[in-house]
Amino acid sequence: MRSGVKKNNPRIFKIWQGMRQRCNNPNDKDYEQYGGRGIKVCAEWDTSSEAFVNWALQNGYADDLSIDRRDVNGNYCPENCYWATATEQSRNRRMQKSNATGVNGVHYESKRNKYRAIIYADNKKIDLGRYDTLEEAAEARKQGEIKYWGVGA
Repeated sequence: MRSGVKKNNPRIFKIWQGMRQRCNNPNDKDYEQYGGRGIKVCAEWDTSSEAFVNWALQNGYADDLSIDRRDVNGNYCPENCYWATATEQSRNRRMQKSNATGVNGVHYESKRNKYRAIIYADNKKIDLGRYDTLEEAAEARKQGEIKYWGVGA
């Protein structure tokens, strides 16, 4: 590491460290979701914080953004990464393993015998309501995506 990279760009350096930890370190709390699924950091970035910082600064880095991958199953590399807002990040989530409904953002509340639809936008969890049927909850989620993310319109 060239001197000054960590000092001059501490947030980008921390992002670089976190990316490498979750992909390379089996003891990292997030390893199962990254390295454990075969996601890697490209050789250029994995071996050079300077290369990563240079890419970041040339590709839209800002302090209010975080690194995201276009293909959630793809590697961390220049071709697959971009700087995203919190709302963009929430759109790119894989469905949780515990989701038995098959619809992202909809889960079943057995105590209430209802389907609940939620969405994340601007770092906030937004409750879209509880519904009697999965179809109603899925439609509420779809409408929430249009309203809060501007997709599907």
